[in-house]
Amino acid sequence: MTEHVSPAPSSVSDEDRMWGMLSWLPIIGGLIALYVLLVEEQRSRPFRKFHAVNSLLFNVVIGILLTVLSLTLIGLCLLPLPWIYQAYMAYEAYQGKWTEVPGLTAFARGQGWI
Repeated sequence: MTEHVSPAPSSVSDEDRMWGMLSWLPIIGGLIALYVLLVEEQRSRPFRKFHAVNSLLFNVVIGILLTVLSLTLIGLCLLPLPWIYQAYMAYEAYQGKWTEVPGLTAFARGQGWI
């Protein structure tokens, strides 16, 4: 993981940090990330949008991988790993860090989503 240098680190408010953290929560984080991206007031805040896009992409990719792998016992054994990573990312977001998800953040930037 690399940490993105924020263009204006002082502009990250406590509320931004909370929404960033909520976007990463296991199980319900995907729904919260969708809310952040659909509501203009939320989406206009760069820190919230950054974490919401990364969280949503992570949830989609992991959902597809675990669905395919769950056909085997290996997939069921790997189920807790994404939740641990999401908990770590939620902690990082609450600390106000612009922590990138390897591969996914670069893809999102390339698409113009972040």
